[in-house]
Amino acid sequence: MKVAHVLHPYQPDLGYQENYLPAKQCELGHDARIFTSDYAPVSEGDNLQYERGYHEYKSVPTYRLKTTLNLDSMEKVYLKKLFSALSDFDPDVIHAHGLYSITTFQCAVYELLNDVDLFVDVHVDNDNLHTDTPAKKLLYGSHRTLGVPFLTSRAEAFLPVNPQAEHFIVDKMGISEEHVEFLPLGVDTDVFSPQAAQSDFRDELGYDSDEMVIISSGNLNETKDLEVLIHAFDQVNDAHPEARLLLVGPCPEEYKRSLKELISNFGLEDCTRFEGRVPHETLADYYLAADIGVWPGKLGITIIEAIGCGLPVVVCESAATSFLVANHNGISFERGDIDKLETCLTQYCSSTDLQERHAENALKYALDQLSWSNIAEGSIRLYENS
Repeated sequence: MKVAHVLHPYQPDLGYQENYLPAKQCELGHDARIFTSDYAPVSEGDNLQYERGYHEYKSVPTYRLKTTLNLDSMEKVYLKKLFSALSDFDPDVIHAHGLYSITTFQCAVYELLNDVDLFVDVHVDNDNLHTDTPAKKLLYGSHRTLGVPFLTSRAEAFLPVNPQAEHFIVDKMGISEEHVEFLPLGVDTDVFSPQAAQSDFRDELGYDSDEMVIISSGNLNETKDLEVLIHAFDQVNDAHPEARLLLVGPCPEEYKRSLKELISNFGLEDCTRFEGRVPHETLADYYLAADIGVWPGKLGITIIEAIGCGLPVVVCESAATSFLVANHNGISFERGDIDKLETCLTQYCSSTDLQERHAENALKYALDQLSWSNIAEGSIRLYENS
């Protein structure tokens, strides 16, 4: 089967769907290719530029096209010569990434003119859809009234990546449940597993065997509610002075300053560590050096990667995140409730038995349901049966 993945932006060597699903489809013997833009926004006013033309990432043929009509504030671009690139490939399936992407509408028009099946995935979660500007309100209103009916008429199916995305497109967008197929995000269990880590990495980080390391990772911006975590950690540390907090990932400077000020006010400098951005392939070492993972705010792929490493996790309650601890591999709490988060963390700090049981369940959950290999197989079945 020939599968065209169309999206913006695309950054190699990260942990997102587009970094793994096409590669795993290729491993299954299919011809999966990526069609994307020639840049990726990495911060406000700053873009990472890529050479246009043909590339290979994880052995996946990738075509970087010139972009026009750049709406960077909403990560929306028009891919110039996309039709020509798709025609040269002549795919059986187009997998368009993003319900609101201009590129998805380009794919829908291409489907209208060609014999190809279109699938649209949906990544709405518990904190990534905001209508906080007039332009966004106009865009989303127009999309609901005009865009969704057109996409529904062209797409074989919509593929939400979490239950909240599924509820959104059915309840808010009015898309029929018969037109929706769940395709979750996953984890590369060859990379994120206990067998893949450095055995001495915890020692390298300077943590003693009797310390309880609590990790949170990802893009550490304000949607991740780290101030809630620090307040809760202060309470945990009072009762469990062996507790340590490890924060891994890029963090905007202004937000980082406010978090460090909060840490200083609580006197937690000696037991809190900011690790900053690290290579994606080394994240497994950090998870396996930790005892507990916690994500108090927005859904992130790092939660699933931590589960792959057998880490018990604490997440906030939402349709986008709660399903990730439904296999007795973690605990959830009401978002923003510091006392409830403290209670969750204390449960783990007070019971190694609970940690071990949830860790074992996490590994099984990852291997049985969340591995990218299994999800890739499921995606091919969806393409064939829809």
